[in-house]
Amino acid sequence: MKTERLHYLFEKYKAKKLTADEQREWFLFLNDQSVRHELEFLLDEDWHKIDELTKSEMSDISAENIRSTVLHKTVKKKSYIWKYQVAAAAVLCFIAISVFYWKYNAASGVEPGANRAFLTLANGERVELNSDKDGIEWGDNGVHYTDGTKVVERGVIDAAEWVVLETPIGGQYKIKLADGTEVMLNAASSLSYPMHFGGMDSREVELKGEAFFAVTKNEDQPFIVKTLGQRVQVLGTKFMVSAYEDDAIEKTTLLEGEVEVATSKDAIRLKPNRQAIIKEGNLQERIVLANEEIAWIYDEFVFNNEVLEQIMKQLVRWYQVDVVYEDESLKQESFVGIVGRFENIDKLLEMLEATSGTVGFVRNGKSIIVKRK
Repeated sequence: MKTERLHYLFEKYKAKKLTADEQREWFLFLNDQSVRHELEFLLDEDWHKIDELTKSEMSDISAENIRSTVLHKTVKKKSYIWKYQVAAAAVLCFIAISVFYWKYNAASGVEPGANRAFLTLANGERVELNSDKDGIEWGDNGVHYTDGTKVVERGVIDAAEWVVLETPIGGQYKIKLADGTEVMLNAASSLSYPMHFGGMDSREVELKGEAFFAVTKNEDQPFIVKTLGQRVQVLGTKFMVSAYEDDAIEKTTLLEGEVEVATSKDAIRLKPNRQAIIKEGNLQERIVLANEEIAWIYDEFVFNNEVLEQIMKQLVRWYQVDVVYEDESLKQESFVGIVGRFENIDKLLEMLEATSGTVGFVRNGKSIIVKRK
């Protein structure tokens, strides 16, 4: 019975006809080890049906690697420590299958984000970073990509000078700072920092937008993240700060360790799975699932009773689209779901619409109209 159900959902997934309940059931199957061999069989069978021309056209991604990823549920992140947690293997499988069946989706004309960033030096020089690279690192010989390729020679930058890493709308990038701290910068964000932290009382950086930090521990030199509305101080931990100028709130979410979040009026110490929220200058604390809050670093959108206004802001930053609401009250409709950040935008909108009895979407090029059903 379970096998027959898997076959049924598999065919409906390819035809893009899963209902909201069936989408949830399909995701559960992807995390069910008892049907793994049957899923392997289905993927193998359909893999051989794809013509060689289609496979050859998959230039930006390796078709064989996608198939291997689905069947073995593994992923490697070069030079960085980002690791899958909780149900990450199933999510990866979900994303990989979505890419595997890209040929069944109509071309949307809207591309998801990618590795895009600019590095601005103290002298004003602006360097466009290679979108084919994983990220950049700072060392004694200057700045280089994670594969060792040079970006900027050591003599071009003074250690005491501050530089800026900036991602545009539709961009993301990773950086390993001179102290070993790893940062992943989300779309439409910027990180200002010195080339080295030597001789300083603290390791201070400034953030606009959103970033995830895995801070190297140094009890003698605390790590400080400054935004427009808060100051986050740590010794060594993993956390995320979200401080977009067009958001009504700033958030700091703790994954591991302990951080102190301070405003001009108040301060709190966060424990793991706690989040500090700053709204209109007021500092509050709440319990969250940290893995959901930082899901974007694993190439996922995770919505857990997320209001539509915040969801659409994420899509604007990632897909470089515009959003118009026919009814402003729809902004407060909430959604629950998981989808890959590299999903076709039409597929993503279909999935959102399928889970709502109220909200519908119409896309015209790079413009998305949100309407009431």
